[in-house]
Amino acid sequence: MIQIFDEKHRRIGKFKSFNDVMDFFNSQENIKVLDPNSLRSQGKWNFVYYSHRRLSALYEDQRIKCTEIEHEACINHLDLIEIYTGDLTPQQLIVTTELDVAEVIKNWCFDYCYAMKYVLLETILGTLDEEGTESEF
Repeated sequence: MIQIFDEKHRRIGKFKSFNDVMDFFNSQENIKVLDPNSLRSQGKWNFVYYSHRRLSALYEDQRIKCTEIEHEACINHLDLIEIYTGDLTPQQLIVTTELDVAEVIKNWCFDYCYAMKYVLLETILGTLDEEGTESEF
């Protein structure tokens, strides 16, 4: 289980996986897009996973200029991850068998928490029971 707390120790959310945490943070960031002052003060944070199929559709649209990395992913029939970490220029990663996507998501979540001054607590199964007390082994 993963719990997120704000600076005043109020729990923001409780999640089963880092994918759920990422989805929650992305939804929070999408709300900020409606408030340009918020976007300016904290920058853009987003984690986008493009399947090869979706990326190819974008690539085929001649009005959209693709980056070199997007082009490489398209011609090699690979997925692409686009990561924003507080600025408007994303980091782009081609998804290969060597890339640990789960670890990339987890790191992005920790970076987001650090930037927003949140506390992230990850409970490892078997260390705490459901009430939050230590379980016996």
